[in-house]
Parts: sequence; C-alpha cells; structure tokens
Amino acid sequence: MNTPVNFGSASDLSDCQISVGGNNHYIPQQLAMASPGVEQLRWLHPVRPGDRLRLRVSILAVQRSRSKPDRGVVTARQEVINQHGQTVMSLDGKSMHRVQP
Repeated sequence: MNTPVNFGSASDLSDCQISVGGNNHYIPQQLAMASPGVEQLRWLHPVRPGDRLRLRVSILAVQRSRSKPDRGVVTARQEVINQHGQTVMSLDGKSMHRVQP
C-alpha cells in the first residue's frame, strides 16, 4: 500500500513546540504549576522550511481557584502565524499557575 507523504512540510509537533515555548513570555516560569489540558488544537496550513513564524497569544479567561486560593487557571488561545499572515496552527489550552499576593 502506498501512503502519500507531504515532503517539505515541517513537523506538526514543531508548531506545538513554538506555541508551548511562547508561554514563557507572557507568564513567568516560576509561577507555572501544571496544564489541565488542551481544548482545541488545529493545524490549518502546512509549514515549509524557511517559513518565518510568530506567535500570538490571547488570554481568554483567568479564574482563581475557590478551593485553593494560592493558584488559578489561565485559558489562552495561541496562534502560530506565518509570514503571509496565515494562521498555521491554533491551540486553546489551560494552564495552572501560582497567584501572586
């Protein structure tokens, strides 16, 4: 059986690495605790070698824990965008962080 292979396309997981690595820029690493998970993950366009990618992060919600007030959950949309302005990957996810007093 022949399986078509899309040569010249970057790994989908490398898009995720760009997105996850971007978390360090909007929330200090020392406050990070865990990730309750990803709600949506979409690969919308292929990424090719030589593409220039940037990350856009939008905070959708911030909620302090009622049972443990020293922590909270941030819901964020992360979008990886290529040099043509196309969103090549989007991810909606949650992350748990310590709350600063």
